[in-house]
Amino acid sequence: MLINLRDPIGRLKHGINHGWYKSNQWIYEINQHKEALDRVTYGGQDKPHLDLLESVLKNKNIGNISIWEYHQTIQEIRNASSIHYLDMQEIVGKRTFDTMTQLSQEFRFPLPKEEDRKFYESKINNQYRYLLPIIFRVNEEIKILVEQSTYNIEFILGLNLSSSIVGGFLAINDYNKNELLNHTFSILQDNMDIISQLNLDSLGLQIKILADKKQSQEIAYQANHSNLKNDLQQYLFALKEKIQSIETNKVTESQVLEYLKEHKDLRKIYQTYFEKEFVHIKQVRPDIVESWKYYQEFERMCAELD
Repeated sequence: MLINLRDPIGRLKHGINHGWYKSNQWIYEINQHKEALDRVTYGGQDKPHLDLLESVLKNKNIGNISIWEYHQTIQEIRNASSIHYLDMQEIVGKRTFDTMTQLSQEFRFPLPKEEDRKFYESKINNQYRYLLPIIFRVNEEIKILVEQSTYNIEFILGLNLSSSIVGGFLAINDYNKNELLNHTFSILQDNMDIISQLNLDSLGLQIKILADKKQSQEIAYQANHSNLKNDLQQYLFALKEKIQSIETNKVTESQVLEYLKEHKDLRKIYQTYFEKEFVHIKQVRPDIVESWKYYQEFERMCAELD
């Protein structure tokens, strides 16, 4: 049995910053910049807030406290010696591919393929997660797909993956997959990135703006005789601003600790729960627990305050 671990204070921070889809809308008119960027919510608010720490205890918004039921889980396993703990730091960035290669040999799942290395080393839950992909409708004939350059809509829809990757990583249900596929089929077949064609400033954003190659002349015409180029450039400016806002408003582990310091009842609940659920981990992998910087600070804080 393989159990993935993470510094629990870091995990709380991640839960607060995680967000979720605000709506299931994927298609927007070309001038609907504001609506196209209003796609993420944080427990009903527009930016992360520390009050979400209480939502974990109520099984709302950012998960529930059962995500730490390590000790309770292994009590139900007959051969507890077969448990393998994996710290989150082993599957972050450039360490991920080698870790997955090692685990595939140990647990006998398909080896990761070299052509998928970029995917394994990328950050999936990044600042674009809920903002892209989207489709802009220029008119009844022309639709434009905006997606991340790190991994594309084929990956999201599970259309062209190697056998070492499971498709549908993002939370897109079957209805939305079909909707996206129906509106982007021709684009997926033979596309062109129109950022360079329209001489747009990408502003350093890691994105692609794709259109059906067969519509290149019509797009060029629209760029010269309508607001298409200006609309797309204004969207890029707005997207850049939204990305910066997302990064600026993220909470930190230190803020989580400070909030728990000021909320004794909440702190005691987490403290009691962690003490119970980390028993086995501390016994067999104390090195992992000792490497959790912010959890160590949390334990010291609890000892000093209580």
